[in-house]
Amino acid sequence: MFRPLFTRKKRKYQYIYLLTSFYIFFILFISVMSQFEFLSNYILSLFLPTALFGMMIVVLIGFQEGIISITILSLSLFLFSDITIPGFIYSFVTGISSVFLIKDVEKRIDLLKASSFLALINIFLLLLTVLHNFELKYLIISLLWGALNALLSGVINLTLIPVFEHFLNIPTVFRLMELSDMNAPLFRKMVTMAPGTYGHSVAVASLADAACRDIGANPLLAKVGAYYHDIGKLDQAEYFIENQIEANKHDMLNPSLSVAVIKSHVKVGVEKAKEMGLPFEIVEIIAQHHGSGLIGFFYIEAINKKGSGSKILPEDYSYTGIPPESKEAAVVMLADTVEAASRVLKKPTITKLDKFIWKLIMEKIERGQMVNSALTMNDMFKIKKSFLQILSGYFHTRIEYPKLKKKEV
Repeated sequence: MFRPLFTRKKRKYQYIYLLTSFYIFFILFISVMSQFEFLSNYILSLFLPTALFGMMIVVLIGFQEGIISITILSLSLFLFSDITIPGFIYSFVTGISSVFLIKDVEKRIDLLKASSFLALINIFLLLLTVLHNFELKYLIISLLWGALNALLSGVINLTLIPVFEHFLNIPTVFRLMELSDMNAPLFRKMVTMAPGTYGHSVAVASLADAACRDIGANPLLAKVGAYYHDIGKLDQAEYFIENQIEANKHDMLNPSLSVAVIKSHVKVGVEKAKEMGLPFEIVEIIAQHHGSGLIGFFYIEAINKKGSGSKILPEDYSYTGIPPESKEAAVVMLADTVEAASRVLKKPTITKLDKFIWKLIMEKIERGQMVNSALTMNDMFKIKKSFLQILSGYFHTRIEYPKLKKKEV
């Protein structure tokens, strides 16, 4: 049974250590800056890296964590004597604004765009709060520092985030977007050596992406995980049905040997993913996309060949992985199963597809493959509906164009 060296628990601790480090640095920064007597407490807020940390936490960890962290960091200002309410408000608003501005960014350059908008927000906020309190000279200085703080937040994040991505191997939205590039050498190789697997992976990615959007999981993570989930098939592509053009190589093999070849693609895929330095979350999807499921075709074939009196253990014809431990991994498993099985359907109707998809989902549930995924039955219904919508588009009946009679031609 595959157990990765890096686990979800370790990733959780990694995030906790990261947040703690940001908090300590923030407190130390305030402590140092507060020693400058020429700065009032309100002006001090203009120098604080609240927006910087807000952006960084959202990109590296998540949106909700960003909201919570900004609230805690801003409230920390009250640990220092004579803090002003406007100072707290400014720190909180600029931090929360930074979080919302980069919530849906997909490119690194978007950090600079977000920081430009944040500069305008800071200027507007300062005009509202200090216009009647400061002399013109201090007002101009405040506006300049407010804008500069915002712009520097974007620039520094643009510099530091790749460092964190590299050393912590975090699957940020930027990293995932880069990994989804289908022009990468791996996918170009797949198109040539395993075209069926390539087409299957793209279709699974489409199903997983849509389903994760509907249930509130991470669609980009699931999509990229689906692209890579079958990379272990590249070394022996001809042994997998989607890549076979002529004879089936398994016709020449014993069922036990065939099942060993089929099972090996998961282990090989995990090894390739580690060699490529893919984030743990992607490796996890590759390792768990079959879970501990039974390879039914060869199991039944083995029983038929040896007879009902022979002892054929299901464990010997099952994958050696563990059931999916994340929603994204579970959705990829379901998408993989449904996409592959739907290829054998003949003249599928909406009703037939609906029942077919639900039957496959229920089989995974009954065999204990969804037990660790945190998916609810409501999620399952949403996933089924999402799959149905996409597959019905794949199998829709095309209009047959009418033909002209010869005399009209």
